[in-house]
Amino acid sequence: MNSTAPKITIGILYCGDLGAALGGLLRKHHYRVVTTCAKRSSATLHRARLAGVELINSFSEVVGQSDLVISLVDPVAAISVAEEFARLSAAETEGCLFVDGNSLGLREVERINHVFAEARLKWCDAAFHGGARRLSEIGVMYLCGETAVRIEKLFNGLIKTRILPGELGMASSLKQTLAGFSKGLSGLFVESSLVARDQGVLDAFMEEFRNFYPEIYPVLERMLPTYREHVGRRITELKNIELSARENRSGYQMIHAARLLFEEYGADLTSNPAEKPTGERPDLLELIKCLHPSKDGKRKKQ
Repeated sequence: MNSTAPKITIGILYCGDLGAALGGLLRKHHYRVVTTCAKRSSATLHRARLAGVELINSFSEVVGQSDLVISLVDPVAAISVAEEFARLSAAETEGCLFVDGNSLGLREVERINHVFAEARLKWCDAAFHGGARRLSEIGVMYLCGETAVRIEKLFNGLIKTRILPGELGMASSLKQTLAGFSKGLSGLFVESSLVARDQGVLDAFMEEFRNFYPEIYPVLERMLPTYREHVGRRITELKNIELSARENRSGYQMIHAARLLFEEYGADLTSNPAEKPTGERPDLLELIKCLHPSKDGKRKKQ
């Protein structure tokens, strides 16, 4: 770290794809970045090391040494991370800031808000859009809450930011609605491709789709291969979007259909095709070819 480096420590919980990408970006801008891999997978440890993130022993040490902690976990774990942070920080007079950067539903936002209100702590609702692999190029960080301006200053020059007015949850809601569109688009493409495959015109369909929709095809090439590693998370996000839509009495039929489709083909996506020798993700044609036909040609009902 050079003499002009910011004297700020940022904790990341944890170094999944997005956490590692963000940690590496912060390190390039001379922040001290810490995490813990206690009770985490070897893949998380590997990503943290590749990103140059400093490893320390425990969750409590991350909180104790950081000026800012960013939670980047599976949505089902977001509340427990927030609760543990609040428990550790409640007694501190100069505690660090907490940023929840997960894909939260309205119920999760309400729960975290309740936890922090009881602990008399403030938190920032944040959401990242654009994908981990191109975070610095096309990524946007949405922020909401009393501490949003302070967080935005820390990330100035690293990633595009946008502060949203209104109550906590607006950043999560914006990410949800954008995610609903991208996942719905992915689902529609998969289903159309399967129809083309079953009718014997898949190769021609892919070629003509690329010709007629040159702006859309690269977007699908970026998004769909991530389902191989994260289809469970994508399904959870779709469930949260659907739940929020139902509670607001909004339309949710296409989101519901996309969830059912990825639940049906999730096992195929995670097991095939094999990783290429170069580490590249499979292309769209390979992904579609690995999906098995529905039993009896019927979608299972839920």
